[in-house]
Amino acid sequence: MSFDFLTSDFLIFVAIGFFAQIVDGALGMAFGVLTTTSLLAIGVAPAAASAMTHVTECFTTAASGLSHLYNRNVDWRLVARLAPAGMVGGAIGAYVPVSY
Repeated sequence: MSFDFLTSDFLIFVAIGFFAQIVDGALGMAFGVLTTTSLLAIGVAPAAASAMTHVTECFTTAASGLSHLYNRNVDWRLVARLAPAGMVGGAIGAYVPVSY
C-alpha cells in the first residue's frame, strides 16, 4: 500500500486541525476561528480555507451530536424550539456570502 497522500501540505493540515480541535475540546469553541486563521496564515485562499473549515466542522459536529445521542443528553423539546431558527439562519448564512 502506498502512502503518497502523506505530503507535507497534508500533514500541516492535519496538525492545524488537531491543535484547533484540542483548543475547541477544552473551551467548547474556537475551532473555526483557529482553523481558518491558520489556513490563511499558510497561504490558503480565503474561500478554500472557509470551505475546508466548514466541511471539517460537519464531521466534528456530527461526532459530537452522536455522542450526545448515545449518552442520552438531548432535550428534544429544546431541539424542536431551536431547530427552525437554526435552519433559517443556516440558509441565510450560506446564501449571503455567495450572492455578492
